[in-house]
Amino acid sequence: MDTAGETNRPFQSIGPDDHGVGTVNGTGVDLTVYRDALVMLDLTAMTATGTADVTIEESDDDGVGDAYAPVTGAVFAQLTDGDAAGMRYARLKRSGPQTYKKWVRAVAVIATATGQLSVAIVGLDPIVKPDANFAALEFSV
Repeated sequence: MDTAGETNRPFQSIGPDDHGVGTVNGTGVDLTVYRDALVMLDLTAMTATGTADVTIEESDDDGVGDAYAPVTGAVFAQLTDGDAAGMRYARLKRSGPQTYKKWVRAVAVIATATGQLSVAIVGLDPIVKPDANFAALEFSV
């Protein structure tokens, strides 16, 4: 069996930093071998009057020929300087209203003032694929 992706695995999309005003495009995560994904948004702090809008985007090929575009409904509530620090979670599913393509990434739009945050994407429920020796495992009784 191909053991790649046998366990749930976290990937950093947006690294922890004091992100300045503007758009932060996270690193794409290849979720080919996972059925679902957990998105973990960690807010450390927002500077006074600052806001952050965090969404999830998708692509078939990490933006090479298929540009990243928003995943329908994959939007966190806007973060403001009044929000408590801590984790926020969302789940992406391969079936249902929030299906997604092979690659996903987080995007944060920081407005007015800086925001300290990070986003990790965890591949869930790995799909284990048979390798070339699979046929040799067959038997009859």
